[in-house]
Amino acid sequence: MEKDTVLYTPEQLTCLLSAAKKDNTSHYLEYALALYCGLKPGEILGLKYDSDLEAGTVTICGLHARNYVSADRNGGDNSQSLKYSGRKLRSDSNYRTVPVPEFLFDEIRERRYLNEGILLRYPGLGPYGKVKTLPTLNTRLKKITQSYGLPRISLGDLRYMYLADLIKREKQFDKIMKLFGYANPYRMLGLCQQIADIQ
Repeated sequence: MEKDTVLYTPEQLTCLLSAAKKDNTSHYLEYALALYCGLKPGEILGLKYDSDLEAGTVTICGLHARNYVSADRNGGDNSQSLKYSGRKLRSDSNYRTVPVPEFLFDEIRERRYLNEGILLRYPGLGPYGKVKTLPTLNTRLKKITQSYGLPRISLGDLRYMYLADLIKREKQFDKIMKLFGYANPYRMLGLCQQIADIQ
């Protein structure tokens, strides 16, 4: 967990989500998937639209993350350049099906409509067919929070807000681990304790 993790009050969350929904950059869905489904940034960016909207779930089966590759493969400059690519998840516990709130179905359908055929496989694409990146999402999130006088947060903070809510409403520890994508109970307990300390 990040050292400076911030957990918003319900009022701050309402303000943030309202601002994100009005924002012209169309990142509301990504922020909502982190907050209401606990998805990691790479999972959101790699999410495919094979969601079972009838069952109210989305299945996590890969991620879209940055790789550092050599800018010159002929032995020249060894500086690094960022490239994003699809990847498999690290462990079996990361492959999971999570419930999606019904109010997000319309957002998913709208995104699907805006991006037509390309987006049927990759919902991380922006309205102009470009793949979104974590810096893009976090930069816009920073601008929104600054504009509305909210504490600065990252996409990861939204995921931890989901965990904080999950801990309050879910009594079965195994279910919390499964929904959050963790296999190690000691690591999960440590994270839950850190969340409790922040609250």
